[in-house]
Amino acid sequence: KKNQEEIIVGLIFIFFALGFNVYRVQGDGLYYYSFLEYFLRLPNPESFPNGFYNPGFQQAGCAFFNAPFYLIAHVIENVFHKICNLNGITLRTIAINISSNFYLLLSLMLSVKILKLLNFKYIVWPIISILFSTTAFAAAVIIPSWTHAVDIFINTLFIYLFLKSNNKNIFSFLSLGF
Repeated sequence: KKNQEEIIVGLIFIFFALGFNVYRVQGDGLYYYSFLEYFLRLPNPESFPNGFYNPGFQQAGCAFFNAPFYLIAHVIENVFHKICNLNGITLRTIAINISSNFYLLLSLMLSVKILKLLNFKYIVWPIISILFSTTAFAAAVIIPSWTHAVDIFINTLFIYLFLKSNNKNIFSFLSLGF
């Protein structure tokens, strides 16, 4: 009963994410993805056949958050000694999508906790409204290679920490940087 809202929200998101994930790196995501490969020193011949492309350090934030998922995909590829390709989509690309899904799911779980801290009586419907009436769902599922899912997570985390903090002035100051 204690975590019922988190479970319901999580299952709803997972159901829709599995149905609508696009599993691709596109647009601005190409720069974030290429910085990730550059940062980890893991060349992906499918992205840049002539070696690494250094897009510049301004693309670093998203790469740091995607790195654990990308590394897991890389390890799996090394275990099988080839680049895994599922219907034309590499496992590394799928890892980026899973990363965005993961950070939005964490954001939704933190949002449930935020609403509980604010003594909301009904929690599931406001979270579903946030998920589908904002760009949150699209950020994690339709354009997963962009930074938006990570941005949503960071902002939600700051709001949660602000509400949980006894010293709200410090977190207010820190949150102004975003």
